[in-house]
Amino acid sequence: MEGCSTITEKLEPKYFTVFGFLLNILLIPRFVITAVSQTELFNTDNFVCTPNVTLDLDSESIKQRCHDTFAATSTWPPHANWYTQLGATISLVFFFFYFPSWWTVNHTEQLSEGETKTIARGYLAQTAFRTIIEFGFGVTQVALYGFQIPSQFVCSVNNESIPCDVLKVTGKTAILVAMLIISLAVVILHGVDSMKAIIMFRRGNSHRLLPVLLDHGSILPQEVDQDQSGTADRGPVDQEITETIKSVQQKIGLVYATNFFYAYLKIVIQRGTCPGSKLKDTIQEYIDKKDLKRRKIRMAKKLYILVPDSGKCPNLMSEKDPKMKKTYFFEFKANRAGSSRTFTNTVWKFKIGDQDYHVLAEFATILQTLTELPEQIINDKEKRIETRKFYKELKRNIDNTFGEYGDVVELVDIDDSSPTISEVLKEKIDKDFKEADHSTVNPVKLANINVKLKSH
Repeated sequence: MEGCSTITEKLEPKYFTVFGFLLNILLIPRFVITAVSQTELFNTDNFVCTPNVTLDLDSESIKQRCHDTFAATSTWPPHANWYTQLGATISLVFFFFYFPSWWTVNHTEQLSEGETKTIARGYLAQTAFRTIIEFGFGVTQVALYGFQIPSQFVCSVNNESIPCDVLKVTGKTAILVAMLIISLAVVILHGVDSMKAIIMFRRGNSHRLLPVLLDHGSILPQEVDQDQSGTADRGPVDQEITETIKSVQQKIGLVYATNFFYAYLKIVIQRGTCPGSKLKDTIQEYIDKKDLKRRKIRMAKKLYILVPDSGKCPNLMSEKDPKMKKTYFFEFKANRAGSSRTFTNTVWKFKIGDQDYHVLAEFATILQTLTELPEQIINDKEKRIETRKFYKELKRNIDNTFGEYGDVVELVDIDDSSPTISEVLKEKIDKDFKEADHSTVNPVKLANINVKLKSH
């Protein structure tokens, strides 16, 4: 199953492009090279001088003075330049973008489109500034240190010429060249990252320009309410349309179930081309990442599909039950019909009593179109019948296709007389936890029971 995961799928939870990942990876060699250059190369230990015996100074003092003269930048050696470069870029990112963005997201109930775009503009701005800083320090390095370090140097102390040998010249030169190459690579990656971000911004995907320190699902795009009023104002129904619908009226539920399963649910469960359930692994990763077990927050490793008897699905789940709050979302891409399509599943949170719950749940939204069919074509009673057919056919597709993996999805009946959604889901989750507890009975106890039974 692991082999079915792509690099992009693995990186997407924290980095919206592979370039953002590479930029963070390049921090490692830069810190290592800087530390090595400070401790092993650019210091007086690698500078040996032969003082004139007539000088009234100790050899260490002469070496230090000659080293200061040799590296006219001794008060600003290469490692100091690189530490400042890294500190400037990291400080800019964390203090002027990530932390303000984190504060905004975590203190806003639901980000507006304007606030989301502001964060996206902030991402573009910090990327531009980081590019300028990296380029500036690269130019500074070339101007101060160049590419060649002489192996010998003659300095003047009290009008006396002191010959000195510069050690590890090859290593020092290699370090300078390596750091310059890395700086150029970083500038190029920032440029590509900026272009990718601009394209995403123009395409209206501002919510995906997420800071690395924020959870990938912490910024949710605004949902747009659709007009779901009755059919009274829709004018006369075309006779041909009426006849077409009536010809398949008793199979609408079956058609809807097949369409919903193959065009959406099957893809979501597999999350790619894996034969089993990749969704369960994704939920487990979320549970581990959020440390839900230690925090005693309950979450079942499954997706609950809510099937309303009437077929009516609310615009927002929170409209049906105010206790339901968005907290995260899973997002992945799959190639469908010649184009890359994004699939999103929302994680909701609610609290009943002292117990907190997280749940992956959504309505079978395809049923909403059933309720929008004209009354003169199919009445409410017939719609409810087709909804039941939808439920049975969808369950059959899940069981026949996934077998043992089918438990990652559970269909939940919802009707007007049902308790609130949170109450229904609470019962489902609690039941799953009890079953899990029973299945993890101490094997030692079971072995003892078997021994006792055999002895009798």
